[in-house]
Amino acid sequence: MSAGGRGEMEGLFDFDQASFREHFAREAFEIRHRIHEHSLFSMDSVAQLADKMPSHYTGRIQAALPVEWGEPDRIPRGVDEKPGDVVRNITGSASRVMLWEVEQMPAYRELIDACLDELQACVRDIWGPLGHRMVRAFVSSPGSVTPAHFDNDQNLIVQLQGTKTLSVGRYPNKSEERQAIEGWWDTMCSMNLKSVPSDYVSFELKPGMGVYMPPLVAHWTLTGDEPSVTLSMFFHTRASARTEAIHALNARLRRLGRNPRPPGESEWRDRAKGALVEGAYLVTGRHSETRRRRRFQKAAPSGSPSASPAHLTTQDEGLPT
Repeated sequence: MSAGGRGEMEGLFDFDQASFREHFAREAFEIRHRIHEHSLFSMDSVAQLADKMPSHYTGRIQAALPVEWGEPDRIPRGVDEKPGDVVRNITGSASRVMLWEVEQMPAYRELIDACLDELQACVRDIWGPLGHRMVRAFVSSPGSVTPAHFDNDQNLIVQLQGTKTLSVGRYPNKSEERQAIEGWWDTMCSMNLKSVPSDYVSFELKPGMGVYMPPLVAHWTLTGDEPSVTLSMFFHTRASARTEAIHALNARLRRLGRNPRPPGESEWRDRAKGALVEGAYLVTGRHSETRRRRRFQKAAPSGSPSASPAHLTTQDEGLPT
């Protein structure tokens, strides 16, 4: 890499380390960055990226969606022969372009790892490594809406071009929050939310600003009056991977008529469920990196080969709930 390229990889964030450590994995908070200054994220570079990506990793959906959509998040993939042209003309397209798993492109992988390694250095002694890294780029026409939804992963959302309002919902109590999360899991994590909490906080994002999002927080976005480019860097810690595995197993138990306790209520149950799901991953021996990153399939608590715990046969006796 050239000296200039190395310079673009250094000091990518500006944040108070003590505050970051305090709020990490607990609540959404703002963070400043200079990723938008990198040459990889000019509009033309993003358009070239779209054309270089395998077609199945590109997709497009209409911009005019309601916040409370409540429909499956099925974004048509590979629909554009030249997705880079859609990116270049995004202003008049009334659509939102998505590029999945940008990290498969070597130059972007290097930059993304530099970003997350910088954050990892701040919290690794408490939370361990930031693993299962996956990145999506969003190019949105003016006025685009991303409907309200949950993400299983921890997520660093960074604004690169244009402006966007990111709203984060706050449920009035743990009971309503649990009901919403479990309802989402019971749809195999595929549905956007039918309703959003009445209490929410909004972050006004512009280039150089971003938001850290913990897992399973209701959020939605509204693009401003200019085209927008946003990057979402998803990752897991060991703790969040175990929590996701427990949610996956609990969803399976509910389908079998059980009423399992949510993560966090019983440490011994959480350990037992985590061990059970991890064992299932080891037994199946599936090694698909892509599947490891997908919803509950990417939740092996210690990086074990991935598989859905939905195949588990649960005898009524002996399974922790």
